[in-house]
This record gives sequence, C-alpha cells and structure tokens, in this order.
Amino acid sequence: TKQGEYKVKPSVFKLLDTEKANGGLKREMESYSSLDELIQRPFDYVMDYILGLHQYGTAAMADMDTVKGNLAHAYVEKLTENGSRQIANMRKIHNSNFDMLVNELAEVQGAILLLEENDLEFKRFKSLLKNSVDTLLDIIDQNHLTIVGAEQYYEAEVPTIGKMNARIDYVLTDSNGDYVIIDFKWNESTTYKKKLEENDALQLAVYKSVVEKCLTD
Repeated sequence: TKQGEYKVKPSVFKLLDTEKANGGLKREMESYSSLDELIQRPFDYVMDYILGLHQYGTAAMADMDTVKGNLAHAYVEKLTENGSRQIANMRKIHNSNFDMLVNELAEVQGAILLLEENDLEFKRFKSLLKNSVDTLLDIIDQNHLTIVGAEQYYEAEVPTIGKMNARIDYVLTDSNGDYVIIDFKWNESTTYKKKLEENDALQLAVYKSVVEKCLTD
C-alpha cells in the first residue's frame, strides 16, 4: 500500500498570527505544550490544536513513562493536600501510608501498572518514587522553602506570545518571599538534565514569564 502524504500550504502558517476575528487561526490561549509543539512540530500543532484532529485508539495510548509520570504527579499532589503543605505532616504520611496511597491512585491514574505482567515494574516504580519524594522533601526542608501548592494554575499576557496559561507542578516561596518553581520529570533519560545545564529549558522559561507577569499585573 502506498503511504498517505499530507501537504499543507505555507500560507496556512501565516494565519496562526492573525486573530480569528480577522479571518486568522490564532488561538485565544496558548500553553507550554502547544507552544513547544508549534516550535518543534508545526504540522502536528495545526492538526492537534487548530483542527482538533487528535490520535485515538492504540496510537493515543500513553507509554509507560507517561503513566508513571502522571501517577508520580498525582501522588505528590495528594501528599501535599493530605499533609496540609507542611513538611513534617507530609513526611509522616509518606512514611506510613505510601503504599496505600500509591495503590489507590494507580487504580485511577495507572491501571496498566496493576496488571500481573507489570508487577515487577510497579514495584520498581514505587521504590524510585519513594526515594524521589524523600529527596524532594529534603530539598524543601533544607532550603527553608514554603509550599504554596501543587498543580497551580496561572494565566497572563506574555509579550510577543500573547495569552498563555501554565499549570505548574509545584510552586514554593523562599525565606525572602521570592517564588520558586519546580517542574517534575519522570524519565530516566538525561535530555532534560542537559537542557537545564545548557539553560535551554523552554518550559521553565515560559512558566517563569507567566508567573512574573501574573505577580506584577
């Protein structure tokens, strides 16, 4: 069978900067995910965000790293909520109720990990998550940070980009009252570490701009 071929006129991309009221395709609000896709994969951006043609079925099934990442995010959010954003409370819950909480969240966020064939993988994940959260709590405690909240939503008009929203994994303040942003990544690849070392982490730069704009408006 001959593979299908898609062709898009370059003029379509010019419409991305034109307001809909003027016949363009510009979205009212962008996020880091949409912005990153526009930069890295403009065709996919048009298909996903402009035309709304997303993948379905097996092609859309999240890979194991994504499932683990979602479950890890959910656990930290639940731990923060149950511990009332207090490190001492969170440590106590983390040490005594870790397995129970992770298993409960897995039923909603990561059912694939509960399959018998993934038993060893789930045990390994839980061990890594336990150690990772221990480290996170140590970092917060040792740097005298105060937790503002998990999964915090911000929205602002950013110069040259327009209206942006950001749902930030963890927002804290330091002893000077300055904001600290933590973005969680669940991946054994060193790609993100390299981006941080090269000061090339677009996601953190976008989040920083949105939060700064929110706080100054």
